[in-house]
Amino acid sequence: MKSQNYRMIETLQEHFLISQDKHHTEHYVRQDNGQWVFNEATGINAKMSVPTISAELIFAEIYDGVDISVENSTSPRDFPRSAAT
Repeated sequence: MKSQNYRMIETLQEHFLISQDKHHTEHYVRQDNGQWVFNEATGINAKMSVPTISAELIFAEIYDGVDISVENSTSPRDFPRSAAT
């Protein structure tokens, strides 16, 4: 929902969702036609380009000092199951 809400902001051109419990980032960039391009990266050694400010997001730097266990960084998040399953 958070990403969807961000994408509804007409002036927003780019945004990131950075996980706090695994080395994973989602990146969204608005195109000239209004559509969004999605990119994601996983792993402590990953890097992502930030075109709107001509910069690079380096995971080792953003996660510096964050204690993420190996278990959390490689396994998908557990979602509650519905009563029907």
